Amino acid sequence: MNLIVALLVVALCLTLCSVLLLLVLMLRGVRFSLPGISASAIWPSRVERPTLEDADYNGQLQKFVRQQLSQGVSAACLLDSVADVVALIRKGERVPGPEDGREGVSDLLPGLVSTDFSMLRARGCLGILDNSGVTRIDLVEHPPDEVLPEAELFTWKTVSKAKLIKEGKVKTAKAERLTLLTTSCCPSPFILRYLGCCQTPRYLRFRMEGFAASLHHIYQRDRLYGSEPHARYYMASVVCALQHLHNLHIVLRCVKPEDCVLTFQGKLQLFDFHFSKIIVNKTWTTCGTPEYFAPEVVGMAGHSFDYDWWIVGIMMYELFAEASPFAEPNMMDTYRRITKCQYTFPKSVPSSARNVIRKLLVKNPSKRAPGGAKSLAKQSFFRPVSAPKDTWDCLRKMEPPFTPSYADGPFTDIQKASDEDLAECWGAQTGSEDPPPVQDEWEQFGPIGPHDEFP
Repeated sequence: MNLIVALLVVALCLTLCSVLLLLVLMLRGVRFSLPGISASAIWPSRVERPTLEDADYNGQLQKFVRQQLSQGVSAACLLDSVADVVALIRKGERVPGPEDGREGVSDLLPGLVSTDFSMLRARGCLGILDNSGVTRIDLVEHPPDEVLPEAELFTWKTVSKAKLIKEGKVKTAKAERLTLLTTSCCPSPFILRYLGCCQTPRYLRFRMEGFAASLHHIYQRDRLYGSEPHARYYMASVVCALQHLHNLHIVLRCVKPEDCVLTFQGKLQLFDFHFSKIIVNKTWTTCGTPEYFAPEVVGMAGHSFDYDWWIVGIMMYELFAEASPFAEPNMMDTYRRITKCQYTFPKSVPSSARNVIRKLLVKNPSKRAPGGAKSLAKQSFFRPVSAPKDTWDCLRKMEPPFTPSYADGPFTDIQKASDEDLAECWGAQTGSEDPPPVQDEWEQFGPIGPHDEFP
């Protein structure tokens, strides 16, 4: 007992000494700073104690992108101007603003589509995009017209306004539209084409190209887990898509097999951007799929584009092992393993793939695939799709390892949500509910259409 008391007294004395030392150092003006964890997380050195207005670097860039898109700039011009403005922000210099101090540039964003649904035909709902039931994926057939010589299927993302408000995700929908419009201005063959948006009394709707199948659905149905040719082709496509987004200063923060779709030619394209954000260097919002969180996200230390490369490592592991490398029944155990970067490889992961994953699942973000897509192209695992010059140019010309047949298309084989699932996750028809309150954010989605549902 005396020994325990003595130990407690010693611990208390050490604690008091530490507190006194901290107070002395603070009074002498000594500053404490955390070491930089990423080369991409460098801030303007001139701002030591930034005001809220000065510190909103991401907001300044987003405002500039909205301005450029509203003026209908070309893809090359947008890429160059974004790079120039990021350089100005990093130097702490003034960012060019709207002429004559004009505000509300977001209201002038292009890309609004008609809310006349009378000629459209609903072909079923693929399901709910997230667990909170905010977003629904509808398949809609468009009749032939002067633009479309034949009837064509499009994907419509239907977002509940009421649930956006309830979940506090109104700004998320606004950011997603900005990302989609940016990728529409600067398209990539690895990103599903965005075709515009509109709103009805209760919904926001994003119109996108149709697709043949979900990558997750094909992997589950055909048991493709462990197939090296499939994983190589699909992960190379993801890498190219992310590099394109990063060139536009867009961080995705969520990419899983469920977020990727296959075209009717079998090409992989990214589909979901509801966690995306245009940033200069770094952001602090904790979001994404918990099992895919990077250590800096778990530690709430802020994250940058390096977060996306960590996610690539998780997805690549999953395509071979059919499970996340850090998954545990208890989420706190999952976070603990993530922060320690503690994982093992099953036999289904080949050695060449392990080398890539080890370069991606690195605790220090600055050492995580430095050089991005360019450095990954040099890995032996990707050599068949990046040779002979360690670039990804040949990937666009390659035949995909799997081409969906018509039976894989949305009219037949694609798994659609049942009425019971929709009632549970999405809720019953909203005809008896009051419309959600009008918010200023809705205005950028155009005039409110008369009908909520497709015929």
